[in-house]
Amino acid sequence: MLERYQCLDQLTELLDRCAEGNGATGVISGAVGFGKTTLLEAVAARAVARGYTVLGAVGSVVESAIPYAVVEQLFQCAELAGTDTDLQAQLQRAREEKEETAHPQSAAGAAQTLQAFHGLIAELSAQQPVVLCVDDSQHVDAESLACLLHLIRRCRRNPVVILLTLGPSGAAPCEGILAELACRPGVAHVRLGAFDEEGMARLIADRFGPAAAEQYAPGFYAMSGGNPLLAQALVSDHTARPAHPETGYHPVAADLFREASVACTRRSGLHGLRVARGLAIANGAGSPALLAQLVGLEKCEVDAAMKILTESRLIEGPRFRHPAIRSAVLDNMSATDRARLHHRVAGLLRNDGAPAIVVAQHLIAAGVVEDEWAPRFLMEAADQALREDRVSLAEQCLQLADNCCHDRHKSHVIKAKLARIKWRDQPEAAARIMLSLVGPARSGDLPGALRLKVANRLLVQGRVADAVEIMAPLYAEAATGTAAQAPAVAPHCNAPQCCSPASPASAPGRVPAQPLTPAQPLALELDVTRLWLAYTYPGVHQQLVGDLSAGRHRPAFSHWIGRPRLSAIHTLWAVLTRGADDVLVAEAERVLQHLQVEDDTISSLNSAMAALVYADRLESAAAWCGRLRTAATECHAPTWHAQFTSTRAMIALRRGALRSAAESAEAALRSMSVEAWGVEIGMPLATAIEARTAMGDHAASAELVNTPVPPGLFETRFGLHYLYARGRHYLATGYHDAALPDFIQCGEKAQEWDLDSPTLAPWRTGAVEVWLQRGQRERASRLADEHLALVRRGQRRALGVALRVQATTRPTAQQAQLLGTAVDMLQSAGDDYELALTLVELCRAHQRQGAAAQARLLVRQAWRMAGECGAEGLSSSLIPKSVVGVPAEQPRSLPPADNVVTNVLSEAELRVCSLAARGNTNREISDKLFVTVSTVEQHLTRAYRKLNIRHRRELPASLAS
Repeated sequence: MLERYQCLDQLTELLDRCAEGNGATGVISGAVGFGKTTLLEAVAARAVARGYTVLGAVGSVVESAIPYAVVEQLFQCAELAGTDTDLQAQLQRAREEKEETAHPQSAAGAAQTLQAFHGLIAELSAQQPVVLCVDDSQHVDAESLACLLHLIRRCRRNPVVILLTLGPSGAAPCEGILAELACRPGVAHVRLGAFDEEGMARLIADRFGPAAAEQYAPGFYAMSGGNPLLAQALVSDHTARPAHPETGYHPVAADLFREASVACTRRSGLHGLRVARGLAIANGAGSPALLAQLVGLEKCEVDAAMKILTESRLIEGPRFRHPAIRSAVLDNMSATDRARLHHRVAGLLRNDGAPAIVVAQHLIAAGVVEDEWAPRFLMEAADQALREDRVSLAEQCLQLADNCCHDRHKSHVIKAKLARIKWRDQPEAAARIMLSLVGPARSGDLPGALRLKVANRLLVQGRVADAVEIMAPLYAEAATGTAAQAPAVAPHCNAPQCCSPASPASAPGRVPAQPLTPAQPLALELDVTRLWLAYTYPGVHQQLVGDLSAGRHRPAFSHWIGRPRLSAIHTLWAVLTRGADDVLVAEAERVLQHLQVEDDTISSLNSAMAALVYADRLESAAAWCGRLRTAATECHAPTWHAQFTSTRAMIALRRGALRSAAESAEAALRSMSVEAWGVEIGMPLATAIEARTAMGDHAASAELVNTPVPPGLFETRFGLHYLYARGRHYLATGYHDAALPDFIQCGEKAQEWDLDSPTLAPWRTGAVEVWLQRGQRERASRLADEHLALVRRGQRRALGVALRVQATTRPTAQQAQLLGTAVDMLQSAGDDYELALTLVELCRAHQRQGAAAQARLLVRQAWRMAGECGAEGLSSSLIPKSVVGVPAEQPRSLPPADNVVTNVLSEAELRVCSLAARGNTNREISDKLFVTVSTVEQHLTRAYRKLNIRHRRELPASLAS
């Protein structure tokens, strides 16, 4: 700002010389928007204040071909209005001569005009000093420039000041005359520069105060580049906008800034606007030669225009310095011009060897594309965009590719790719796209791998007959060895939902799935689909390929053949059909460690997590689920997040966290429609029903039970979960006649499908309760024994539940031992809800045996645990009457209160008992307290005696907290 005042003072000195009777000339130069006009007007205002005669004119591109246009503007000023001079006649003759002959004025005529112009100015200056102000002299017509130059030569001893503003070099057609004018001796030159950060700070301080200037000057400077016009526009935009109470002032491109940006490009010489538009379209892509082709100019003309734009701080290299400037230039163009230039630059970039994704962005901006090469480029660009995690761009590429593709077969592949991408956040749209391919799939007009994906989508929608019709020929050909390999036209998806090209997630330390050779895709998809059918649609599997248990259908693990997708699905199938073991658990963990989170792998990751859940490795499953939900959020994939949230709900239910299970399951249900979930809705719906039932919220569970479900649900694994959960709801609400058929149907299907796993849907436990309610203890006992026999070693939660159920069918004398073991299993497994149920049964067993004190300790612990895990129904049933047959007692007869326990036990005994109540072993307690195991045992023995208990499971729950 300070330098502007210094320049004004320098030009004011010319007025002082004029007052002394001497002529003077001043040239104000600078880039576009640097304040030349403002400075000229300021000097003119000072001249007017002194009483000088001020004549003004403005050069323009439009009038640059009109002879004496600027001289005529000067002549028409108010001071000369109505004056009849020789100059008027000369100007009139010059115009008539050019109109009649189309030739410039003759030399003699030009000389007469020069003399007339000089004579008029000399006459005026004899009365009072004269100041001639000519703005944008780079656009002044040649004849007027000659007059001005003649005046400068002849008026050195007259009180005449000539002030010119000169735009960037190379912007005028009369550079020779301007060069002579600018370099003439005695001419004062004032060169205006851009604001520096200090100048920007002063500008901001004038409006917003010193504090705002210090904090926000760098941001304003970076956005405007110090261009005074842009800087003033920014400040004005913010003057009309109150500061944010916390963040204060930040540069935001509003209307004035955008208008100033366009104005600068329009004033940047003959080709400035044209080149600026080309730069806005190309957005940094391509070379100057390509830009010249785009805008239809010579490279030297483009270079000159870019120099002007650079001096004006509008561009840096081949890009605009700020996206808002580019946006303003683009918006100033018509939609037709934008589309035309985008289409043209796309072709130029393609010929220049630019990356497909760059070409595709211009094709998308162009909108309508008819070039034959466009679909291939757009598909390549979609793959590249997904690798860069630019999902929206990939979707746009495929949408345009589909619109402009005239090859039917290629169009089907494009649609499948588009469905894969849309599955992330638009599952309904993805499903509709895949279902639109049913017709081509039936007619064999799709590659084999793609037909399998369409069939998978049909199965998820519950359309079993249509899916079998499409898949049967493929498996028949595979069985006879005549199946033709499908071309690897689309990336491979491992599951049912839809297809999508690989797009790396941000999970660190992971490697992508192994690439396949061109001969492998169909064979792999057949294997993947075969295994998926075996544990998801077992009836369809048996119909298509028969019994999977035959050795020829048992694939090797992925570390042998490099196929983690296949390994994940095989692991889940093996856990459900053979039971879990350490090898299968390790394989599930390995798959989760090595697979990236991408469209191809979501189903495999869910399968590996489900294998851990069904193997009762809940802590590991919960940790992986948390990481995968985070990755889904980072990938902006709400569909993935909903699927992982459904798994999270199932894990929470099996850990006894009923509130969390219900909330997660219901959140998953809200995230997608029934149409998008398809038969897979059975999983979160079953979890929500079971959780609400366990919580005692029977109204909510009844509402969930009444939710419509796809007709094919009951032919799937998810249907087993749903039947068991609905049976639990009916049982809890007293509808035993409705509960038993659900449990029986669940069991019959599980046995028929070879999915009769105690960790999938433990239907026998529900049936046992019904038979006990009906007094059929023998039948209940047989089912309980069968259930226990199915539990594998290491499945502590399943074993604890099985022992609890078996204990209810046994004589009272046998119950305490079975239930005690169940308590130990469930404590180590971490299922608080099942542990609370087991403690209640153990309480009842002790009461029936006459051990009232132990019963009171256990019921208090069960009550607290039920409350903590959200089982409000169970918790309320334990107070004031703890168990059936135990009358309500006075507070003094309840288990020891917290203050009683702390008063009875010593400090050392409290520390030991607290750790024991939390489930620590004696060895773990000794390590934590730095004492021997023998000391721990002594403390526990004395504590048991004082509390009148015999086992650590009878310790008050308050000690654990």
